[in-house]
Amino acid sequence: MDLDMDLKSAHRPRADADVDVVIVGSGPAGSTYARMISDKAPNATVLLVEAGPAITTPPAQHSSTIADRAALDHAKAMSQGPFRGKDASERELSADRIAGLFLLSDGNAETQGFPVASASSNVGGMGSHWLCCCPQPGGSEVIGCIPESRLARAFAQANRLLDVASDRFDSPAGRYVRSVLASLFNAGRTAERAVQPMPFAGSHSAGKAILHGPAVILRDIFDRPEGCVRLLSKTRARRIFVENGSARAVELQDLDSGEISTVRAKWVVVAADALRTPQLLFASDIRPPALGRHLNEHAMMVTMVEFTGCDVAPSTSREAGIWLSYGLFASAANGVSWIPPLGEDFPCSIQTFEVDGNSLASAQGTAATGKPVFAVGAFVAKDIRPEDRIEFSDSETDWAGLPKMTIRYGFTPVDQKRIAAARAALDKISSIGNPLFPEPRLLPPGSSLHYQGTYRLGDQDDGSSVCDPTCRVWGVKNLFLGGNGLIPTETACNPTLTTVALATIGAEEIVRHLSSANGR
Repeated sequence: MDLDMDLKSAHRPRADADVDVVIVGSGPAGSTYARMISDKAPNATVLLVEAGPAITTPPAQHSSTIADRAALDHAKAMSQGPFRGKDASERELSADRIAGLFLLSDGNAETQGFPVASASSNVGGMGSHWLCCCPQPGGSEVIGCIPESRLARAFAQANRLLDVASDRFDSPAGRYVRSVLASLFNAGRTAERAVQPMPFAGSHSAGKAILHGPAVILRDIFDRPEGCVRLLSKTRARRIFVENGSARAVELQDLDSGEISTVRAKWVVVAADALRTPQLLFASDIRPPALGRHLNEHAMMVTMVEFTGCDVAPSTSREAGIWLSYGLFASAANGVSWIPPLGEDFPCSIQTFEVDGNSLASAQGTAATGKPVFAVGAFVAKDIRPEDRIEFSDSETDWAGLPKMTIRYGFTPVDQKRIAAARAALDKISSIGNPLFPEPRLLPPGSSLHYQGTYRLGDQDDGSSVCDPTCRVWGVKNLFLGGNGLIPTETACNPTLTTVALATIGAEEIVRHLSSANGR
């Protein structure tokens, strides 16, 4: 089954075409911009550009909706950028590598201190491969430069767009685990910061549980009679042309034919990801001082625990789940439990999800006694500093022909203290069951895939931020950004809900200007 669909036959723009908005990147942020602009300015022409292929029908669904394992493996292989179409054996992937991604270092980047920096390249971006956890930030995680009422409205819109709920998936084993976690960690917590079901972007359709990819945001956007939103897959953005403080056009390259075209636009949005968005800006000579700096990623620590006190049978469900590293399978249909962060008192976000016992590695399977087994992961808030950064070369290029990246990253004493606190929390959880790891594992930097801060928001154009609070690049009046790279705060919770919320703010600002230009 060939899932490498070519959508360009129906949607190819002519060279030197004119559109109202070009959006580079079709992940959750780019899809949100397209959806909001299409809804609120239905006559606007929007071109959504994606470097990778479509791997699902319709495009941008979660890859787990592909039921056939061989077809799923093929789809993930098609998402691997410079290794598109190659399977794991051809690439000699190690067991801890997640299918559907490729290492930046394999594409000629240097990743000093950030060894497993990864990306995906497909319609839907990382949103076709994620675990769909959508916690809302609290306390010091909240972005202070956006008015509280505006941010609250943005999060409400993000929850609707991703169709997030906390009560659709659950299991007896999950409820048991939450009761245990509550007894360990709820003292002194408010209700909103207590142990709880994880807000989750998933639902049931035709009796089956499904995970939500960006297709849930896009919905019928390409089928509208007006035909005002077009999608270009397998098309790389090479440069944004800026003149007199305005983005005028985007240079595109068809990856099949090599053909180069230029599309003029009134508004340009770049939502590639936290690594490739600043790369494209640098290639376009858009180089504010903070570009690529303040790289922020959760330190990630994991363990696996068999909850021996649970009196229900372990799950063997393969519904609405994802294949994790080491061949483990986690079914979201059993629900995810969440311990929210509490600042320096509890500087990590912990989530647990049941692992299919049949997928346990042999050594871990031998250690298990037949009770439910849960993967337990902690995301630890990073001590943000400008020297954690991506540098771009003026003379060398990577596999995509864009400026070569060098990532410089490291942990501070504050990070080490927070990592120790997360380790203590995971040890505490392990102590009430049968731990299947000798001790919690601190994964290499880059493992969480939650890369943030590299084109961060700020309330002043003082060199410490790239964008204003509406996601507009300082000094370029019609260039907006989307993605995790906008997030300026130290966070422990998963970033996707925040990213979609910020995209709604940027999209509404573009719509406001489009409406004003049309006399509305």
